[in-house]
Amino acid sequence: MSRFTLPLLLFLVPYTVLGQDSTRDFSGGWQLFAGGQFADYSGVNSRLTVAGYDKLKSAAYEFGAGISGRIRKVRFGIDGSFIGGDQAAVSSSGFNLHIYTFSDKIRTHGMIFSPQLGITSQLFAIDITKPSTATNFNAALTSDPNRVQLTYYNTFLDIGMVIQLRNVKHSGADLPIFRFGYRYGLENAAWQVRGGDLPDGPHDRAGNFYLAAAIGIIR
Repeated sequence: MSRFTLPLLLFLVPYTVLGQDSTRDFSGGWQLFAGGQFADYSGVNSRLTVAGYDKLKSAAYEFGAGISGRIRKVRFGIDGSFIGGDQAAVSSSGFNLHIYTFSDKIRTHGMIFSPQLGITSQLFAIDITKPSTATNFNAALTSDPNRVQLTYYNTFLDIGMVIQLRNVKHSGADLPIFRFGYRYGLENAAWQVRGGDLPDGPHDRAGNFYLAAAIGIIR
């Protein structure tokens, strides 16, 4: 079964429930966002420090884009984002696929506080560069590789909030300006060595807080 099967099924729920009625009330929107996430990598970091490497930093950048829609009273959205970071001997990169439902009922005179509940699938990898033991250039070309890549996959319960400016200039559109939330790892998932299938990899839930500035339109 594909790693993204559960999120895609969640995304298709509104269509299944409401059917294919051509008279449905529909509206849509989009947003771009950029910010960061702050994750707990204590499992893999315990192995890195024992091996003499720096810890993987908890902070990583995150940027992405998404679309949202409304079919009658059901509001839903999907977005994707890239995550990553660089440090001396350990660099990281990954991708999030986030599918969610949300509400826009918490309103003030000029703002909307929109809670979200969804599922995020995350693929993440770190590259570890080990010091070369080669004594000359030719030896460096023929010696064992000095880079190891670790991969990680988990599915998260994603609870978030988007803050929007309400009905800007009477256009009927609300403008997202900020988003934040928490992702809880549904499994204590194992790290794997790319190109191998080792049974004793460290485990992490990698629960993480995230926040980002946003621009877009939500109707």
